[in-house]
This record gives sequence, structure tokens and C-alpha cells, in this order.
Amino acid sequence: MGYKIKNTIRKSKATFIILAVLWVILSIVLVSALTISITDATVERNIQFGEFYTKYI
Repeated sequence: MGYKIKNTIRKSKATFIILAVLWVILSIVLVSALTISITDATVERNIQFGEFYTKYI
């Protein structure tokens, strides 16, 4: 039974690697967009992060 699982993982290793890379890229893009928006809101409009977090998130 174990050889079936090992064989399946070996066959789909490239797919797992591609999915992991895309996941990391997507995470970086989304987190950076959120960080930039929070930073702009606090610097330009003098909004406190605590108020921003409780009202909008």
C-alpha cells in the first residue's frame, strides 16, 4: 500500500512545486497590497491602525 502513495507523490512532485511557488507569489502580492494600503492610510490621512482594524477588518 505504501508504494502506491510514494509513486503518486513522485509522479506529481512537479505539480506540488508549481502550486507551492504560485501560493508564495500570491501571498506576497496580497500581503504587500494590504500593507501598502494600511501604511498610506496611516501616513496620509492620520488614521490610527487600531481604529482602521476595528472598523474595516
